[in-house]
Amino acid sequence: MEDFIKPPVRMVGEDGNAFAVIGRVSKALKRAGYPDKAKEWQAAAMACESYTALLGLVFDYADVDAEEDAECADNLSHPTDSCPADDDDLGYGDGHDEECCN
Repeated sequence: MEDFIKPPVRMVGEDGNAFAVIGRVSKALKRAGYPDKAKEWQAAAMACESYTALLGLVFDYADVDAEEDAECADNLSHPTDSCPADDDDLGYGDGHDEECCN
C-alpha cells in the first residue's frame, strides 16, 4: 500500500459553506489520485456532527493552505493549456500564475 500524501487545499478566502468544503477536499483528493480516499472523506465529512468537527477532519485529509499554492501543487502533471487552476469549478481564485505550470 502506498503512503498517503495529503493534497494541498486552499481554505483561506474560499467559500466556507460545509458542502463547498467537502467538494473542494474531495476534488483535491481525486486530482491527487486518491478516489477511494475521496469517498472515505465524503462519508466521514457527512457524518460530522458539527461544522467545527468538519473543519478538524479537513486536516486529516488535506494539507490546508500549504506553503506552495494549492493551485500550483500539481504543476508537473498538466500542460499549461489545461491547468486545473483555470477551472472555476475547482474553487480557485483569480490569482493563478501561469509560471507554475509546465
